[in-house]
Amino acid sequence: MSAIRVQRLDVAAPRTILEAGLAEAPSNLDSTRIVSIGDELDMGTDQESILRGHGTQTRAETGALVASVAGVVERVDQLVTVKTLRTRYVAEVGDVVVGRVAEIVGKRWRLDLGSRHEATLLLSAVDLPGGIQRRRTAEDELTMRAVFPEGTVLAVEVQSVHADGGLALHARSARYGALAGGTLVAVPGALVRRQARHFQRLDGRGVDLILGCNGGVWVAPARPDARGVRGHFGGAGDGEEEGSALRAVPASVQERQGVARVAQALRALATLYLPIDAGSVAGALQVADAVGVATPDMGSRAYLTALVEDVAAGRVATAADRGQ
Repeated sequence: MSAIRVQRLDVAAPRTILEAGLAEAPSNLDSTRIVSIGDELDMGTDQESILRGHGTQTRAETGALVASVAGVVERVDQLVTVKTLRTRYVAEVGDVVVGRVAEIVGKRWRLDLGSRHEATLLLSAVDLPGGIQRRRTAEDELTMRAVFPEGTVLAVEVQSVHADGGLALHARSARYGALAGGTLVAVPGALVRRQARHFQRLDGRGVDLILGCNGGVWVAPARPDARGVRGHFGGAGDGEEEGSALRAVPASVQERQGVARVAQALRALATLYLPIDAGSVAGALQVADAVGVATPDMGSRAYLTALVEDVAAGRVATAADRGQ
């Protein structure tokens, strides 16, 4: 990667500042670079032995290898591919996802997860009110809209991926179900890291996060329920009375301000295409507090510049520590 020099940080684009800082850090991905559609991929002296992968094609006139999509060049041995920066969500079994009910058809809810294929939640994959264990009846099917009406935000888990790519979901755990009392922030799913815990609480902020692998991030005031489980669930599995109580808990002005600030931090990270997890969100909030930026201004150029400078400085310092 060639070095990037930024003469004036006050007029440089935030992304340019980030690349300038990262260029100074040692990396084992020196051959990785961002290309646009039609850019030639120069693989050096072994051009003829290169295998063409997804996102590449050969130019008929010259035989040169060019990118057919905009993204990052990746090379594994002789195979060269271009991975797009923004893609539809590709599910894996066990993923925690957050999405809205788009339609109710038959004995299933169809959810909008931003995935390539249809995602469905069967009536049999949801706990009945009160946690009753019995076979679903025609009466249960008629009351599906009362359980999860269209537009309801749900936290569910990917149970299986069908051969055609369709997703089967389930909400049989107490942690899954309908979400209430917060806001849904949509970010690119590629930025959300798969981790052991996708239900997080930001210490000192009084805010809970559900980091959906599909890019749906739920932000809400921290409210431990009667079972001691962190969440904001009003799903069928929680019982009607308990779900109603969770929905009825009003948020104070301070709590709403905290939720809005975290949501803005998420949008800033997504704008800069930076990885999103509890740590990166906490770091973005610390930068906002340090520069004294107001919540409505967390999408401004000044804040984005401060954020990328902090990220670049942190990565350079980490790389230097590893080199010692």
